[in-house]
Amino acid sequence: MRAIRHSRPVAACLAVLLVVAACGSATPGESTQPSEAPASGQGTVSPPPSLAPESAPPTAPPATEPPPQTDAPSSEPPASAEPTSGSGAAAECTGSDANRDFYADAAAALDWAVYCAVLPSGWFVNTGEYTLRDGGRLTIEYKGPGGARFALDESASCVTAQGCPPSGTEVGPAELGDRRATLVALDDGELAIYATDASGAWQATGTGLEQDLFTRLAADLVEVSD
Repeated sequence: MRAIRHSRPVAACLAVLLVVAACGSATPGESTQPSEAPASGQGTVSPPPSLAPESAPPTAPPATEPPPQTDAPSSEPPASAEPTSGSGAAAECTGSDANRDFYADAAAALDWAVYCAVLPSGWFVNTGEYTLRDGGRLTIEYKGPGGARFALDESASCVTAQGCPPSGTEVGPAELGDRRATLVALDDGELAIYATDASGAWQATGTGLEQDLFTRLAADLVEVSD
């Protein structure tokens, strides 16, 4: 049989083969570019607080910390800072809008009265969280001038709140928001005010605060409506 001779130069054939190899790497109808990632949060649904896993309880984001202050807190509190949000269930609560949203969510999820602090200017939220386990519990701490602390521990009962009633020396009657309460000088030198009834237990603790100022801050607590 007679051999067929190719008249096309060898170099041209190699060029054709290279072009075919390059074009053959993509399947017709498919893109070789990576698909674009969805926008943040798109296609996801966050569970409501009542369905949040117990291992990661809802937390209150810290408010922006003001410039450091070295002056000791006065026994006469200055005028309270105006909230940045003018409406809502937690409009009077000290802190950022995110802090107020935290309180509003907690009040809607928990079956007992939730209280927040209405503090003078210079105070801000440090940490906070709530859980629905065993009837629910909310803890939050505020930082103030001179390193002072004001903390709240609220729960379904004294059984679920740590240190309720607190260990110390009873000083006398006091107020915790709109509730009759008891002022206690704790064994570690701090002050606490607690109140209990059939629906729940509430405790405020002060560090680095004079007694008169602490009792005023506790009396100024407001119930967050749900």
